Amino acid sequence: MKYIPHRKCIACQSIRPKHELVRIAKLPDGTYLLDLEHQLDGRGAYVCNKQECIEQAMKKNALHRSFKTKVLDECYEELKKFQEESFHAR
Repeated sequence: MKYIPHRKCIACQSIRPKHELVRIAKLPDGTYLLDLEHQLDGRGAYVCNKQECIEQAMKKNALHRSFKTKVLDECYEELKKFQEESFHAR
């Protein structure tokens, strides 16, 4: 049986297989990107691809706490946009 890595959602705190979560990466140059392939260098934070979790992460400033630095609202907006696009693609 193959090992499946698990990660914790920064909003709802549920532990899920890594491939079910969206990764936000803080790159060494200080920028933030959605890491859909889970391959980028830098520190990462994971969130469920659900509207409730994204909104909860915004309310709790979860990215701010995970990265220990101020995260711009554009990062949360990009997460919302990605979630909406992936929802409509189903």
